Amino acid sequence: MFNFIARRILFIPISLLIVTFVAFVVLRITGDPVEIYLGIESTPEQVAVLREQLHLDQPLPIQFLIFITDVVQGDFGTSLQYDSPAMPLVLQRLGPTLQLVAAGLCIAFFGGVLLGIACAVWKDRVSDFAISSFAIAGQSMPSFWLGILLIQIFALDLKILPTSGTGTWQHLILPSVTLSMFIMPNFVLLTRTSFIETVTEQYVVTARAKGLSEGLILFKHVLPNAINPVLSFLGLQMGRLIGGSIITETIFAWPGVGRLMIGSIFQRDVPIVIAAVFVVCLAIIISNLIVDIFLSVIDPRIRLK
Repeated sequence: MFNFIARRILFIPISLLIVTFVAFVVLRITGDPVEIYLGIESTPEQVAVLREQLHLDQPLPIQFLIFITDVVQGDFGTSLQYDSPAMPLVLQRLGPTLQLVAAGLCIAFFGGVLLGIACAVWKDRVSDFAISSFAIAGQSMPSFWLGILLIQIFALDLKILPTSGTGTWQHLILPSVTLSMFIMPNFVLLTRTSFIETVTEQYVVTARAKGLSEGLILFKHVLPNAINPVLSFLGLQMGRLIGGSIITETIFAWPGVGRLMIGSIFQRDVPIVIAAVFVVCLAIIISNLIVDIFLSVIDPRIRLK
């Protein structure tokens, strides 16, 4: 187990370095933050001073080397919009994002698994067809359209939930449901397929021959073996879920990292964007590590990979 975890941890700095390098290069070659920050009325002297302050007068490899040296010391630079260190600003927004992602993940995972089990138990019946059709339709539904639709129905028409913002648990319902629909259909279909394949295994047939009840067979023999691919899929979907939270936070004015990142991209606030990308990437890596460890506990064969 120790070697398995150590191998996973060893790749974390490499992944963070690659993601940071790509984000840094893309932001540098797609626009000049000095022009956006100072505006068209800036003097050449002001431009020269700010470019020197941001090390933009140096070649790109030297800029990245200076940046990485500062990052190792915990300094991601100073935000051009807020005139304060970038990383503390991002960490202030991390709590609401984690709250939204956790709520959306719970709804997507537990709802998807339960609906997938229902489809497998009632295979080829009307309920199976209805749930599977709902899942397929959900895969094609844009999250921004669903968010606006939920606001129209539950906030504007029925007036039972707030339209946007944060503060109470009611504010979390619409954003978390919108975010969960981003991946719930995948959990439904994957769980259905995994359970249908598992119930045909020989040990399940043997359990039925012994006279065990269907409920006991389902939860004692089928569930532990069928849930492995679902949990593996959960780790792979964390990136999509956090990426989808950017759109959801924008729609519902949720004060998270995604909304901060979008605003900073339009303002070419490079320190904020890179700090946000770094935090999001680290969150995805850690979540995948937790899933890998959990899977290795359930199935020791994974530790050998």
